[in-house]
Formats: sequence, structure tokens, C-alpha cells
Amino acid sequence: MTTTKLEAVRKTRRALRAHRRKGQEVIEFTLIMLPLFGITFLTLDIAWAIFSKATLQWAVRDAVRYGVTVTAAQAGAGGLTTAVKLKAAQLSLGLLSGTSGADNTDSHLQVHFYEPNATTGVTDVTADAGANDPGNILQLSVNNYQMFKLLPLFYSWNQAPDTGKITISVASADIIEYSNDVPAEGPAP
Repeated sequence: MTTTKLEAVRKTRRALRAHRRKGQEVIEFTLIMLPLFGITFLTLDIAWAIFSKATLQWAVRDAVRYGVTVTAAQAGAGGLTTAVKLKAAQLSLGLLSGTSGADNTDSHLQVHFYEPNATTGVTDVTADAGANDPGNILQLSVNNYQMFKLLPLFYSWNQAPDTGKITISVASADIIEYSNDVPAEGPAP
């Protein structure tokens, strides 16, 4: 065999090996990228849930602090309940906003008033006339706020993916400070 024929055979063998390697590279890429994407999206889902809960907790805590120190002039005609709900919606970075930007009728927001009592503990006075009296406790809560996952979770190949929502609930409470200009209570929670 001459050297040119030998070189041609070697080039052909190299080309066949390179062609087989391309198929192997695709399989290796797939085996590496699927778990990598899964871990990445799981990390993003967890981070999004933690961020959302922390943001809602901060908004609720700051809105309660605003509610226990606000005066009637600052609260406006809507009353204390409406002012606190609007403040929470403004501080929630859009999580509690409706289409208008600050929807105070959000069904997740609830305002309750409690009266501390030395003998019976704490009594819910939300429906009473003096619910927002100084010394009472103002509680704002976000109940059952649901958010979608970025990707559904697959537990096995023969089972439907979990496309459920993540549910978040947060609450904060503080004692209403004494003031000469107590705002009106506003609509019920």
C-alpha cells in the first residue's frame, strides 16, 4: 500500500470517529443540561418565594407602623382601615396591587382591631364603634396570597407534574398610639 492510500484510510477513520463523537457530545450535553436547568429553576422558584414573603412581611409591618401613628388628617376620608390597606399595597412592590395600581379592596388584606384586657386576654373589637381607640391593637394580615411556580415540579415520569401554587400568609400587629386626632375606623376588614 502506498503512503497516499494509507493516509486516505487514516483520514477516513478519523472522520468516522469524529462523526461518532458528535452524537456522543449531544447525549452528554443533554445529560448535563437537564439536571442543571432543573436545579437552576428550583433555585429561582425558592428565591422568588422567599423574596415575595419577605416583601409582603415588610409591607405589612411598615403599614401597621403607619396605621398606629397616623392622624385623622393623614388618613383621609376613607378612614384608618383604608389608609393601612393602601399603604400595604403601595409598599408591596406590586404584589398586592390591582389593575389601578393600589387596589385597597384586595381580598388578601385584612385589618382587625383587638382590645387588650387584663382578665380575659385579648378581645376582637373589629366590629365595635371604638375599635381604633388608642391603646387597642391594630393587626394587618395578608392571608392565602398565591403565586405561580416558574416551572412545574416533576416527581416521576408516570405521574402528572405538580403545577400547584405557593401560598403565603403574613401578619403584623402593634398598639395604636395615643393621639388628639384619632382617624375614623373606616370600612370593616
